[in-house]
Amino acid sequence: MKRTFQVVLIWLTVLIVISCNIYVYLQPSNELTTSQILDLHPNLLMPASYTSGIWIFIFLLHILHASYSTYIYFRKTETWCPLSVLTEKMNRWFLLAGLLNVGWVLTWHNQQYGWSLFFSSALYLTLMAAFARLTKSERTLQLTYFQHVSLETPFIIYIAWLTFVFLSNLTVYLYSIGQVELVSNSLGYTVSMIILATILALIQAFYFKRPAFAAVIVWALIGIYVQQHNGSFSQVGYIALAAILLCLVASVISFWRKRSLLYVR
Repeated sequence: MKRTFQVVLIWLTVLIVISCNIYVYLQPSNELTTSQILDLHPNLLMPASYTSGIWIFIFLLHILHASYSTYIYFRKTETWCPLSVLTEKMNRWFLLAGLLNVGWVLTWHNQQYGWSLFFSSALYLTLMAAFARLTKSERTLQLTYFQHVSLETPFIIYIAWLTFVFLSNLTVYLYSIGQVELVSNSLGYTVSMIILATILALIQAFYFKRPAFAAVIVWALIGIYVQQHNGSFSQVGYIALAAILLCLVASVISFWRKRSLLYVR
C-alpha cells in the first residue's frame, strides 16, 4: 500500500506540474504570455524565445523518471535493495520540486516577481539537494546507462535549466524594483552572469562529470547569441559565443570521461 501511494503521488505531481505549465501557456494571467512578460523587462540576458522549448524535454524526462520509479517500486524483489532506497529518497525531492515549480509558475505569470524569485530559489536548492544525494550514491551504486538516464538525467537537466531560469528571474526582479540601469543595458552585469553560468557548467562537467549540465548551458547561451549578436550590444553575442565553445568542449570531454563510469547492460 505504501508503494502504491508513493507511485500515485509521483504521477499526480507529474500531471499537476505539466497541466499547470500548459494552463499558463494557453491561458496566461493578465492576458500576458511568458514572452510578453519578459518584454516588459528588456535586458541583455534575454535569450531567443525558442529556448523555452526545452521545457518539453524536461517534462518528458519527468514522465521517464516517474515510469522508471514505478517499475522499481513494483518489480518482484524480496528485499528493498539500495537502488530502491535511492529511488524512494529521490522521489521525496521530486515531489517537493513539483510543488515549488507550480508556485514559481503561478507567481511569475501573476507578475509577483519577489515571490517568483523565492520559489525559483527554493526549487533550485531542492534540486541541488537531490543532486548531492545522487552524487553520494554514485560512490556505492553501479548504475547502468539506462538507470543513469532515468534517475539522474531528469534532475541534471532540470538543475541546469533552473540555473539559467534563476539568473533570468533575478534579473527581472532587479528590473521590477527599479534597478533598470543595472540590468537593462549593462554590459558588465550581463557578462558577469554569462561568466557565472559558464563557471558552473565547467565545474559540473569536469569535477562532477555531468556533461548534460554543460550541454543545457550551451543551449541557453545559443539563445543569447541569437538574440544579441546583431543588436546594439553585439559584444554580448560574441562573449556568449566564446562561452558556448568552451562549454561545448567541456561537455564532450566530460561525456567521454563519464561513459567509462557507467555500466551498459
